[in-house]
Amino acid sequence: MTYDDLKNELSEYQYAALTGGDDAVATRCIERAQIWIKAKATKAGIALADIDWTDDIIDQALLNRALYEMYSRGENENIAKDKKANAVELLRSQWGAAVDNTDESKADDPGPAIAVVEPGSDNWNDYK
Repeated sequence: MTYDDLKNELSEYQYAALTGGDDAVATRCIERAQIWIKAKATKAGIALADIDWTDDIIDQALLNRALYEMYSRGENENIAKDKKANAVELLRSQWGAAVDNTDESKADDPGPAIAVVEPGSDNWNDYK
């Protein structure tokens, strides 16, 4: 994916407004979207080498996330949220619900405590 793909997705005015006319901004948004997809793949247990960037669904998720990055940069959060949700839904269709499991409350939970109980004595200072 290149900045031309993003240009084709937006009107000239929108592209200019979101990038300030600088194609490097769009390129950086694509790079950020790729990093995000790699992070989601890792979270879903997908090896980075197994990401098929030519797959139509992954490509569309990348496009949506890159657009999210652009709209978010332009502080247009309503459209950005929509693009983000589309990207997550596409990845979920490929890799399952693990890509957006947001139950972070369990992330710091070490699990149940383990106790070791030593056998007691029948008599402790004449107390039974």
